[in-house]
Parts: sequence; C-alpha cells; structure tokens
Amino acid sequence: MKKEYRIIKGTLPEYIGGNQTVMDAADGIDLLLVQDTNKAEYQGFCDALKADGYSVYVTRILNGNIYTTFTKNGDFVHTHFAPSNNTVKVTMGDVADLPIRKEDAVINKVCEPKLTFVAQRADKPEHEPHTDIGLSVIFTLSDGRLVVLDGGMPNEKNHLGLLEAMRNASPDKDNVVIAGWYLSHAHIDHHGAAWQFILQHLDKVKVEAFVLNYAADCHYENLTEDSWKKADDAQLFRGALEKISPDTKVIKAHSGQVYYYGEEAVEIVYSVEDYYPEPLNFNNSSSLVLRLHAKGNTVMLLADTTHTSGARMMELHRDALKSDMVQIAHHGMWASYSQLYRYINAPVLLWPSNLTNAKKWFKDSVVQTTIGIAEDIYLSGNTEDTVLTFPYEIKHNKAEFLTQFEDV
Repeated sequence: MKKEYRIIKGTLPEYIGGNQTVMDAADGIDLLLVQDTNKAEYQGFCDALKADGYSVYVTRILNGNIYTTFTKNGDFVHTHFAPSNNTVKVTMGDVADLPIRKEDAVINKVCEPKLTFVAQRADKPEHEPHTDIGLSVIFTLSDGRLVVLDGGMPNEKNHLGLLEAMRNASPDKDNVVIAGWYLSHAHIDHHGAAWQFILQHLDKVKVEAFVLNYAADCHYENLTEDSWKKADDAQLFRGALEKISPDTKVIKAHSGQVYYYGEEAVEIVYSVEDYYPEPLNFNNSSSLVLRLHAKGNTVMLLADTTHTSGARMMELHRDALKSDMVQIAHHGMWASYSQLYRYINAPVLLWPSNLTNAKKWFKDSVVQTTIGIAEDIYLSGNTEDTVLTFPYEIKHNKAEFLTQFEDV
C-alpha cells in the first residue's frame, strides 16, 4: 500500500496569499491550488519550505512557468507557478518516484535511439468501429531499454502485435526492458492493450515503471457522457496494476517533470493538474502530453488533447511548444486548435489512424493546418509499424503521402 499524501493544516508551511483550495488529485494525493497569487508570494512559499528543512531537488523554467521540486526525509514537494494565470499548484510524493536528474543519469550506449509508430491491428473492424484506431508509440533508448506510450485497443491481434513491436524495437529481443510505460488517459483505445498486456504478457518483458496521472473518480462523476467518458476504464486499469510485481513502480507524473534515461529524456508538458480547477469536461482533456528528446530532436505526443486542454497548453507555454515532430491529437478527429499546431510548428506529422478514418477527416481545417506545416507525414495504419531513427533527416515524403487522398 502506497503512502498517502494529503495536504492538511501543518503538513506544509503555510502559503501566504492568494485564494487556496485543496483538491483530490487521485491515488491518495492532494493538490493545493492557489489562485490570484503572484511570483513574490510563490517565492515566499519556496523560502518557507527551505526554512522548514526542504532542499531544492531541481528547478525548471519553461515560458516563465517555474517548476521547483523540494525533498525532505523521503518525501518530495513539487510546485508550479504559472504567470499566465497567476496560479500555484503544489503536490507531494515519495522521493523514490522522482525522475532521475540529468546530472545523475547513467549513460550506457548500446544502440541508436529510434521511434516505432505502432500499427493498430484489429480482430473484426467491420463489426467493431474504431477497433483499429488507437495510439501506441515505442521509444528505443540508446541504452537499449524502451519507453512506451499507451498501446491501443485490447484485442488479441493488437497486444500480440505490440509485443512483437517491442521485441523488434529492442537490441536484445529476448530481453525486453521497458524503463517507463506511460499511459496518457483512461480510454480503452489507448490503455486497453496495456491492460491486456499486464494480464497476459507481463512475464515476457520487464517493466521498471508504469507512469500515469489519471483524474480522481470524483472528477468523472460530473460528466454526463457515455461510457467512453466515465471512470470505469480508469478503475479497470488501476485494478490491473494491482496484479503487477512489487518490483515494478507505479509513478504519478506531474507537469514540468523531466524523466532522464541516459542520453534521452521524456518531458511532461501537460497533465490533468494543469486543467484544474475547471471541472473535467471530457476524459480526453486529462490526456498526459509528453515530449521526447533524442539526438537533438523533439517529439510532441499529444494523445487525445482536446480544445480545452489544448487551450490551456497554449496559455501556459506558447512558443515553448516548438517541436520537430508532432502526433496529431485524437487520431485527427476534433484535434484541438489549429493554433496549437502553429506553436508546435513540427515538420514531421504522426497520424495515429487507419486510411479510411484519415480520409473522413482529411478536409478538416485542423488536419489541413497540420498537413500544411508538415514536410513528412506518417500514418500508423493497421498493418506495418513505422520506424524513425534519430537524429531524424527530413524525407520530403508529403507529396507521395497525399496521393492516397486524391479520391477525397
């Protein structure tokens, strides 16, 4: 049983200023939200933490946002000051769950880093709409381990295909090690294959950590939506995680953190914590957004970012969102705002969809914006995985790619 981190009076030094609310951030963790505050009041709180015996573990600044993590006696305090909306957010946790800092990362190079854009395979797509529309990305680290995002739908062809893709992505096919398996949000077309993997294939690979930040059940209760938008999937996956080995960590990711894995890194650009205090309008708005770093290249993985979560990302980060590759949100359907992709301004577009669905959405204004920016475009499809190596060289494949849409 993991230790709970509830923020009650006396748990932390008092924050002086602003309007304060304590929210349930799920998994036994509270979030202290301070609105109508300022940088001076935030700095005063940081000074109070230091006076109380906390040490600075790491500080990052991104487009004026200040992310500072403190440690003391086996616990950490993660803080975020957002100047764009004058808010501060504070969470706590176990230091064992903190990302390794860049200066502490061990470099053991055995291969070149690469990205595998995994095809989404379906058992009976003609009877089950969307069964071959999901998201699965494998990031091969230069030390030979893998970082995985999501997995796609929980059908047999898909999770067997995922296992094969992991083996192909590993320099040692008989010794697959996943340094971090990141789950973007509680929708079955994203974590479904991971859920099945835990139940059926976890003995075939070594997973060092699952990394996620699902919303608390109370936030789902406000949704007047169908089953795709309720808490059921989150509860199912949390139940599956109870079956994993105690040697495998389950880590709650926080906005602004960077997980260093040797020479590569995974940055948490957005989490549901950035969405609060607004009530969750749609499960997709809780999607964890990652940015991969390898050989000077950056890959923005938006998962199912919505209009509302995309707006929050733009408010917080603006031009700091610039990346070399981008995964279009929500399989190209209602894929947030065109302006989000203008900020990201990525010459490489990753489209997690089959061709049939892509044709349906090809003329959508947001899709056309992403295509207009891109020089290279890759569709995940439902048969062959796509492998991109780092550092990536532009192939200028857009004209050839677009020939598939001449009948649209």
